[in-house]
Amino acid sequence: MTPAKRALMGLVVSALLWVFLELVLSVAGTPSAYRRDALGGWQVNAGLSNHRMHGMQEPHDFVMSTNPDGLRTTHTLQKEPDVLRIALMGDSNVFGWGVDDAETLSARLEMELHELGRVDVEVINAGQPGHSTTQMRWLFEEVLARYQPDLVLLVPTLHDHNLVHVSDAEILDGPGGLAAAVRVFLARHSRVYAWLLTRVSPMATEPQLLPGTASSEPRVNRVTDTERTENFERVAQGLNDWGGSLSLALLPFYADLQLQPEAPVVDRIGLDWLKAYGAQTDVSLYDVRSCCGPGADSLVFEFDQGHLNADGHAHVAKALAAVLLPTL
Repeated sequence: MTPAKRALMGLVVSALLWVFLELVLSVAGTPSAYRRDALGGWQVNAGLSNHRMHGMQEPHDFVMSTNPDGLRTTHTLQKEPDVLRIALMGDSNVFGWGVDDAETLSARLEMELHELGRVDVEVINAGQPGHSTTQMRWLFEEVLARYQPDLVLLVPTLHDHNLVHVSDAEILDGPGGLAAAVRVFLARHSRVYAWLLTRVSPMATEPQLLPGTASSEPRVNRVTDTERTENFERVAQGLNDWGGSLSLALLPFYADLQLQPEAPVVDRIGLDWLKAYGAQTDVSLYDVRSCCGPGADSLVFEFDQGHLNADGHAHVAKALAAVLLPTL
């Protein structure tokens, strides 16, 4: 047998063995390394009325309602001509994870602006737990655009920088290039690939890893800088259709709430990129990270310092209203 035929025979045998193992592991029920629909983000169910949410790991217990589009707002598609409509987009802190409907950032921001004399403003809560900026772009194009907000105030999220097997753009738009296509196909469909990953990494079954986590697996950022730029541009272009505009906002993390008013704010991943993006475009950036310190432990949940409580939303909304008001 010639070397070429032996090589071909080896490929055929390897392929048959791979298919055999796929069938065996499928019957055995070995889970995939990448759990589809477990990206850390989702869209909340539509039409919920005073639904009581219970935290899966922390003792959150709060009441939430959603409209027919799955947005946590009572504002309807129809907008009165004399109303200035603002939409807040972001992850769980914008959504208001842990607080009742009237205590969310959007509800409190609307109240603060009314108290400052802008009774013509309404604020839509378009936050969704775990959303990346790619998912925000998707939500804007599929849902929020029909509400035609005059201003989208988007809060960039650290979820963008989590390490995943399949990026959000690859899920929504498909992979780009042959290597990415192979990786995505294996991550989503191959049980052999999933099994092999568990042999080289104890974290292989985790759908997301925090930035900087050492991993021997082929992972990618959930959203790249290039994809984030495209996300912002597509939202801005969509808003142009009816004369709306896009702005960005930075909310405080727990570390920011510990700082003295004059102290430098805490650095965070992606901040340099965000500042550079703002400098290169006409997109405004509202930074209220230093609004509420120092020692503001009372503004987050004792059992979950990553989320603002009702007082936290009230304080941040007051600061956000103050910087927004002169530009409205």
